[in-house]
Amino acid sequence: MGKKNRFYKQVSYTTMLALLATVVFFSCATHTAQRGKNITTNTVKINSDVVHSFYLFGDTHGLEKNSNQYQAIENELKKAPKNSSIF
Repeated sequence: MGKKNRFYKQVSYTTMLALLATVVFFSCATHTAQRGKNITTNTVKINSDVVHSFYLFGDTHGLEKNSNQYQAIENELKKAPKNSSIF
């Protein structure tokens, strides 16, 4: 009988913890943005000049020079500006 009560006690704690976590997560979220009363928006002008370009290539281990992937990378790098880095 003692084991059965411990099981129900454990289920009860687990259920209560799950319920509490659900309430906390969903009570903090809203569908629309909430803002203060005297909010002003600032527009930031973005400079369109690219200072540096980064190219990220993954899974290139064992890439053969005559493969389509290698040719695509090589063609892309030929078009790349001088201020470029490859990772």
